[in-house]
Amino acid sequence: MAASSRPGEDRPAGAPAAAGNGARRVRLALVLVGVGWLAAQLLVCSPHRPPSWDEAIYLSQVRPPALPFAASRSRGIVALAAPVVAAGGSIFQVRVWLAVASALALVAAFWPWT
Repeated sequence: MAASSRPGEDRPAGAPAAAGNGARRVRLALVLVGVGWLAAQLLVCSPHRPPSWDEAIYLSQVRPPALPFAASRSRGIVALAAPVVAAGGSIFQVRVWLAVASALALVAAFWPWT
């Protein structure tokens, strides 16, 4: 088998470069799954619904007066929502931001396997 004439390539000379196209297709499919996940979140759980008790507790931690916060609650959601709340964002904007962050995290988590 003759080696490729270009440095850094492991495929035999004359072999098609299908591996690169396959990886691109897989990455595109992964991005489409992320977009589908974002759409599903926004359609199934409307961002226009009234805030739940948990959302009120978490979002109150960003700006005073803060509601009582039990030690068993996570601070991660507060850290994720803080930039939007600090910028004066509404509950709608916080929900959309968290949905986008979730979709991006989904794609980023599976990206190394593409």
